[in-house]
Amino acid sequence: MKYLFPLFAFFLFFSCNSQNAQSSQPKYAAIRYTSTSYLEFDPVFTMTLNPDRTAVLEAEHYNFPKLNSENKRSQKREGTFEATIKKEDYNKLVYLLNGIDFKNLPPYRSGNNMVNGRSTAILKLQRTDGTSENIEDYGKNKTQKLAEVYKFIENFRYNQQWTKVK
Repeated sequence: MKYLFPLFAFFLFFSCNSQNAQSSQPKYAAIRYTSTSYLEFDPVFTMTLNPDRTAVLEAEHYNFPKLNSENKRSQKREGTFEATIKKEDYNKLVYLLNGIDFKNLPPYRSGNNMVNGRSTAILKLQRTDGTSENIEDYGKNKTQKLAEVYKFIENFRYNQQWTKVK
């Protein structure tokens, strides 16, 4: 009987560790973020991130501060860029996404961007189990946690090493 408690504690410890190991597995097959705007100088781009941390940035307008004064919306797009997201940054993004309760998000609220000048975020998550989430967020302020995810992804444009491919 006196060995029963240590055996139970040992079993409990290792079962918790195996659950943590499973939860750290990549559960996103693809993460796609789009930022749209109708006002001048708001960035317009789409970024796709894969579980191997490779990423593609489709930069349309106003993504690079040095070009902002020269790059008018009527000009051609800025280009297509590729990068490998730093491991710690990708893991933090997955952590932030895992902290969002997607089932209880407020409903979509449409608006007129041309009148209000607000950006829209479109976040598409494809999970490895085949399920997906599609969030369209007019104003980029549906929840504080989503706003944090948007800002974190948008900062990838500046804190990762991008190579222009087109």
